[in-house]
Amino acid sequence: MSTTCVNISNIVPNGTLYNNRPVYDITLTGDLSIYSPAEIRYNQGRWEFYATNNQGNLVFASATQDTYAGCPKELDFNVFTGQDSSLGGTIKPFLLVECGFCDIKEERIFAEYQAVSLPNVPPVIEHQEPFKCCDERLLVLAHPTETESYKNDITSAWIKLSSVNDTYEFVLTKDNVATNYTVSPQSFVNEPDAYYVTIPWQSVLNSDGEGCYKLEVTFSIGGLSGSITWGIYQLKTYSLQTANKTARLKSIFNLKQEIEGIDFTNSNVVDTIRFFGFIGERQPNMEIDNLIYSDRVVKSVVRENLNTYKISTDPYTDTLINYLTDLHLLSENDLFISDYNTFNHSHKILDIPVIVQESPEIDYLEKYQRKAVLTCIVGDKSKNKRTHY
Repeated sequence: MSTTCVNISNIVPNGTLYNNRPVYDITLTGDLSIYSPAEIRYNQGRWEFYATNNQGNLVFASATQDTYAGCPKELDFNVFTGQDSSLGGTIKPFLLVECGFCDIKEERIFAEYQAVSLPNVPPVIEHQEPFKCCDERLLVLAHPTETESYKNDITSAWIKLSSVNDTYEFVLTKDNVATNYTVSPQSFVNEPDAYYVTIPWQSVLNSDGEGCYKLEVTFSIGGLSGSITWGIYQLKTYSLQTANKTARLKSIFNLKQEIEGIDFTNSNVVDTIRFFGFIGERQPNMEIDNLIYSDRVVKSVVRENLNTYKISTDPYTDTLINYLTDLHLLSENDLFISDYNTFNHSHKILDIPVIVQESPEIDYLEKYQRKAVLTCIVGDKSKNKRTHY
């Protein structure tokens, strides 16, 4: 094995980049002039020497010089020639100069990406016994002919896309078969690339009848495709018997909801949630302002009833509890309460406008019990039940 000392001259950048650094053409002299021109490239913190022989095969790939700054200007190269004509070597220390690339570790490139937004609907997870929890069917009621709001439930669903290239579809099925009722998506007034659908169950009842329905949202967002089950519903015809032991919240969403990152303003999206439980126990919470006159007679100045009502659910898993706490009691702009219990003190709690007055509370019951009870105090939306001078 012999050693040949080869001079390298004419180190010139060829105008291309490799790993964000200039690539240099070099001229070999002496015994290796047949390999000119060769190249010096920057790779993973070091400069590497590349050349090809007259058969087009790469040689000198192992010849390196470790460096994390600067670019080559002058160097010598020791080449070792073996019996198999393979070549290798080590670049001797060479002079480094500023090249405009080496004072920064990486080339900085600005790029902007739209965040992918998926519907805020938690998946249903099947657990092994004793914690197995199947999909909860939400009861929805509708009357085929009567139009009173409290007799006809409504369900809305929505999705926000990341760009105009994304796709979506709201799919309503009955027993895994597409319904005759046609789902009609709408766009939000003040939210580009966001869409919602509102399903009046009265229309579904008249087109497809009672039964078990599933509402799904299929999507392709930012290259990610999937499907989310928005809810599973048991549709029945409204009557005093089917509604008994239930209560209902009706909400109109007309605010900016940061959970989904959707601006509902001016869209007035309506949604109801019916649950087994109770709404009632009205308390007048009377505000009393009396005045004692000079004759020591007490007279009324102001009387005002600040009515409150108690919402109380039956034991439920987090599917329904979260739907109440994280949507209807948090994001409503207008909230209406209805109760359908035959034993309720009042049968007139039907779409009464209220507002959340105290934070909801969740009672997690006993240990080894997944279900919990939610209670919440709401009050009259309009404080206009008063008498005064």
